[in-house]
Amino acid sequence: MVMAKTRDMKMDGLKFIMIFLAVLAHLGDYNDFGLKLNRIIYSFHMPIFIFLSGYFTSIKTSQERKFSWLKQTLTIYFLAQAAHVILEILLRYVVCRMKQLPFDYSFDLVNLLFSPRLALWYLICLLYWRLLVWGVYNKVNDWFLLSFSFVLALVSGVVPIDHTYSFQRAFAFFPFFILGVMFRERNWMRQLEKVPILYAVIGVSFGLILARELPMYMPKIHYENWQHLLVRFCHTLLGIYLCLLIVRISRIGELKIFSEYGAYTLWIYIGHTFLIVIGGYVFSYLNIKLNLFSAVSLSVLYCVIFAEMAKFYRSQIGKLQKC
Repeated sequence: MVMAKTRDMKMDGLKFIMIFLAVLAHLGDYNDFGLKLNRIIYSFHMPIFIFLSGYFTSIKTSQERKFSWLKQTLTIYFLAQAAHVILEILLRYVVCRMKQLPFDYSFDLVNLLFSPRLALWYLICLLYWRLLVWGVYNKVNDWFLLSFSFVLALVSGVVPIDHTYSFQRAFAFFPFFILGVMFRERNWMRQLEKVPILYAVIGVSFGLILARELPMYMPKIHYENWQHLLVRFCHTLLGIYLCLLIVRISRIGELKIFSEYGAYTLWIYIGHTFLIVIGGYVFSYLNIKLNLFSAVSLSVLYCVIFAEMAKFYRSQIGKLQKC
């Protein structure tokens, strides 16, 4: 009898915390404190989330499962992208009608269709990362691959491409993905757990103070000057440093209060973007300014809505399969 694999509750809990922070950051610069808080959040939340994506990427998976994942991911992306385009056009039309203004047809439809909307860049990048890793990981030394990805993260900023096909983000975040794959393949998690927890807490505190003083981590843009290369270098090193220490801290318990929703992070990540777009238009029209309390409350609400939707969907699919 083959035993079913159990989920890593610690990783699920950490994934949910990171997705909550992503939702909170996407709500915008709600006040001066929010601006400083977003600097801190951006320094580690996506590096950790992408590290976990690499960690859960199996190199030895079958070609059939790879193709199935590829087909599923592309389907999700194109459906979500089309839904976003329709939603944004409809919202623009509604706002024009409410303000009794003529509808502006001059928007760049090509950019609207082919530039990933909001958080959908992650799906495009995940396609790049997994296809590259599946193709080359066992053919080259993994330390060389990690070093090469770090160099790519730095030099890609000189290429004058911003949002198109998520070019900058794909290369800027690639080292975190490779590092996650190496942790899985080399079984480094046990070694990381040997780091004294007090050292990890002190190290994270120091890193977050440093992140607060650095410019916002914005890996989606190319360099405007050579100082930006130094900034990306510092952010990448700091991101790796914080990623490893925060993952270490997360290993002290199962984070059960968060882990229940950790299996549904993709639903939350994609679903909340629609509410962000709608909320942006509504808040702007009503001239509503969010404060930290309202931003945190909305983030919790958005996460719970889509996690519960995912749970309901999976429960219904399970019932249908049993019939």
